[in-house]
Amino acid sequence: MALFRSLRKEEVEVKVSRMLGSKGFALLIYKNARCDINILNETFELNWKREQLAYNHCKVSIFNDVTKEWISREDYGEGSDEKSASSDSFKRACVNFGLGVELYTAPEILVWESKYMSENKGKYSVKEKFKVSDFEVKDGKIVKLVIEDSKGNIVFMHSEAKETKVNTKVYKKEKTNKTKENSSNDLRVKSITYIKNNTTKEPQKSWLAKKLVDFGVAEVEELGVMQLKAICSAIHKKISKAS
Repeated sequence: MALFRSLRKEEVEVKVSRMLGSKGFALLIYKNARCDINILNETFELNWKREQLAYNHCKVSIFNDVTKEWISREDYGEGSDEKSASSDSFKRACVNFGLGVELYTAPEILVWESKYMSENKGKYSVKEKFKVSDFEVKDGKIVKLVIEDSKGNIVFMHSEAKETKVNTKVYKKEKTNKTKENSSNDLRVKSITYIKNNTTKEPQKSWLAKKLVDFGVAEVEELGVMQLKAICSAIHKKISKAS
């Protein structure tokens, strides 16, 4: 049984994760630290605590009324400054309890629509604000996801086994059956977990940070499938060489 309820649409936020040249961009759905705090308070009231062991190292503990003991999960975070790294470490510790873990099953969100983009000296950016207008989770997996722009136009829709084009030119990726979709999602989750488990210490941690910069992202979750495979392969080679 899951420790926490599934996230609601108003708790899921959207941001641009990377640009796809001059023709499109990728979006990432995420939750913020305030969402984690609200759900922890809702679920356990005062029977939980947060300890910041370092600016990028957080431990979250929940009191078990049955065994009368504290159960803890901890993790490291990343960010451009201490505040963002602290927040990231808290969110990751919460994920280790299963809070918001369904976000790891999100489909790849690619938007091929240049009207949201602007160019300055050869660099492209997106100023439009996007929001989640529909969000459904079943058995721990996202089965429905609809994203709109600030005017209510749908730019991305995911329902069961396919992403559908609605109103605007969006990335359409047909999948012939549910098995293929589940396999892809499972592989993505396993790849992210493998990378995080093997880059918690130096020098692996710094190596991963440089790779993320090379790919133009801030977090492992923002990487595409092929980028995840490339990093997993590189880590495996390093481990094999060390042994």
